[in-house]
Amino acid sequence: MTWYNAQNQCAALNTANGGAGYAGRTNWRLPTSMELRSIANNGVVSPAIDASSFPATVAGRYWSSSTLVTNPAYAWYVYFGIGSSRYSGKTAIYYVRCVAPGP
Repeated sequence: MTWYNAQNQCAALNTANGGAGYAGRTNWRLPTSMELRSIANNGVVSPAIDASSFPATVAGRYWSSSTLVTNPAYAWYVYFGIGSSRYSGKTAIYYVRCVAPGP
């Protein structure tokens, strides 16, 4: 989905289940580029992630919440094919991984 839709998708988890949130949490959001990059594992590829901790991760591009400082029409993403990060226009279609703080 686009970056804008990704933001909305994560926010929608907060009001799921009649306002009780998804998985009992009401503070879901799109991760920052640093947070998303921290789960990449450059020791493996396709996907570049610990598959036992993050099963079913696609070796694709995942949006972060981080906007490019020099051009707000762009945002950072992490490519889990090889664990790299880059930026793209916010209308590109990428995967989404929402996060919520721990208990």
